[in-house]
Amino acid sequence: MSGTVTARPLPVGLSARGKVDKQCALFYGVTISEEQARSGIVIRVTSAAQSKFKLLFFEQEIDGGY
Repeated sequence: MSGTVTARPLPVGLSARGKVDKQCALFYGVTISEEQARSGIVIRVTSAAQSKFKLLFFEQEIDGGY
């Protein structure tokens, strides 16, 4: 991949579904407040097709959230 990637916003508590072709990906952005991060959060990622590759990336925001 090269260039810019657009992450679709995904509110906490909602789920997303999608299908991708080989060598493609879907990107979602979830904003977690500092309070939610301190309280703990569970993220579940599954694949109906039993895909073995999933990537989660956490980036801390300036205000302390993730």
